[in-house]
Amino acid sequence: MNTNPILLVIILFTSLSTSPLIANAFDSESLIRNTEITGYVEFEATSSDDYAGVNSNDIALATIELSIRSEFTKRISSNFLLLREDDTSAEVDEAFVSVRIKNPITLTIGRLYLPFGNYETNMISDSLPLELSEARDTAIQLEYEQDAIKASFYLFDGDVLENNTSSTIDNMGFNVAYYTKPFTIGLSYINNLNDSNLITDSISPSQSVVSYTPGLSVYATTTFDKVSVFFEYISALDEFNTADLSFRSSEAKLTATNLEVGYNIDNSIFAAAIQSSTKAVNLGLPKTRLLLSYTVKMQQERSITNDYSLAFELASNTDYSVADGGTGNKAPTLTIQLGITF
Repeated sequence: MNTNPILLVIILFTSLSTSPLIANAFDSESLIRNTEITGYVEFEATSSDDYAGVNSNDIALATIELSIRSEFTKRISSNFLLLREDDTSAEVDEAFVSVRIKNPITLTIGRLYLPFGNYETNMISDSLPLELSEARDTAIQLEYEQDAIKASFYLFDGDVLENNTSSTIDNMGFNVAYYTKPFTIGLSYINNLNDSNLITDSISPSQSVVSYTPGLSVYATTTFDKVSVFFEYISALDEFNTADLSFRSSEAKLTATNLEVGYNIDNSIFAAAIQSSTKAVNLGLPKTRLLLSYTVKMQQERSITNDYSLAFELASNTDYSVADGGTGNKAPTLTIQLGITF
């Protein structure tokens, strides 16, 4: 995708700011008053074994986030997120402008995470559904939110081309969810699962596939008393062409599942999860993953830091069998994480 998301945001912002309806909203005092700057920092210490049984240890500044959110009018806002993870360079993670056209419809344009899947978790580690299918791109999104219904439809160009064709806006998806206080259920669709961050990275440097493969996400969450339950199932709706992604030299139909239970006690959360994938050995995902975690969250008053969290997680990955292209071995990881919000 060659479109510069920041340029798109600037163009939209400039166009909006010249409108007589909102021109008076862009004075400096109003902008400062309606701009929120927040940050987040994560430190992690890990000890892990790989599938060969080789142990490694690390202490790292895992995440730095700087978020700037501005409200220009009651209808127009912008979001800018600068992110640095692990040893990667800082980058613009998100940059978009949202315009509430008319209640309950909002138009968003810019670089954003596509509303495919839910990915909710109490764990330190990302869930396998997120690792498989999360996608960030420059997109145009229409969102409808009223009462218990939230729905979105989006268009995007994508980084992956079909059959080396020219870059066109031929990718789309939608998400529909029903929210109530005790539970949430949702359904997501994307016509090009190949454009997920993980799958894109696994494709040849040409960034072209024989054909797009659509994907589906079904998710549900519920909370009753102190117990929370998260469930998510991600699946390709068709098999990937072997030239794009294979499993045992045949076409691969990918799936990923997460089932998680959490128990809240005051400001602490105990959680356990079981996750799995199918035919994803060539993407480096484990066959199964078991996780246990404990997180304590504290709030600070009259301090530069708003709150912080201390989390402990024990995860055990089981690789695909030798016949499926893996090792069949297990790989445990212990992670301790300190997160600070300011």
